[in-house]
Amino acid sequence: MNVITSKKEEGLVAYVRHHAFAPRFELLDDQWFLIITPTYYFTTDGFTPHSYPQALLAGKKRLDNSASLRGQVIMWHRFLTQKQSAGDDLFERHAVQEPRLKFDPPPQIALDTRVPEDVWGTPKKRPEDPAEQERFAV
Repeated sequence: MNVITSKKEEGLVAYVRHHAFAPRFELLDDQWFLIITPTYYFTTDGFTPHSYPQALLAGKKRLDNSASLRGQVIMWHRFLTQKQSAGDDLFERHAVQEPRLKFDPPPQIALDTRVPEDVWGTPKKRPEDPAEQERFAV
């Protein structure tokens, strides 16, 4: 959770950004996988949903790169598996154990090479006008 303060009025909370994910389950080769798509949820005070979160979400997602998305997937994996690895809890000893989902470590693949960050973005459009093209010539 990140509290973003107003640039106009000092000390005033503009909005609060929360980490979130869009879950999706997929069956691959007789095994179920949880697909995590990292995203953000915006509130005005930490509880009340923001009136216009779309612009804030679009701006934040433009700044995300593969390293930050990878970090969020790791964070969500640790969050979803911490309870099953923590063992007995003081308050759960006498609670009725109900069936729960359990998560294994995420699948890993090894690649011989990596894709540079700068090629993921949309290529800049070149002007159609020949006079304009001269200005952008390298």
